[in-house]
Amino acid sequence: MPSGPKPDFGVYLLRKAPAQPEWEIRWVRWPDFWLPTDRDDAAAALREAWCRAETERVEVACGGGRGRTGTALAWPAWRYWTG
Repeated sequence: MPSGPKPDFGVYLLRKAPAQPEWEIRWVRWPDFWLPTDRDDAAAALREAWCRAETERVEVACGGGRGRTGTALAWPAWRYWTG
C-alpha cells in the first residue's frame, strides 16, 4: 500500500477476488491480457467510480497497473468523446 490517505472506494480489476481492505470495494473479474468477463458489470463499476470521485477518494487498480488500469481510466474519456 502506498503512503498517503486511504481511498473511500476502490475498483479492482483482477482475475481473482482481492483481499478486503478497510474501504468499500468493487471487484471486476478481469483476467490478465483479456477483457472483463462481464462487460456490463465493468461499465457499472467504472461509472460508480467516476461518480463517486466527485466527492470521495477513489482508487482504480489492477495487478500490474498498466493495461487494465489504463484501459479503465481511458473509458470515461472515450465515452465523453463518442457520446
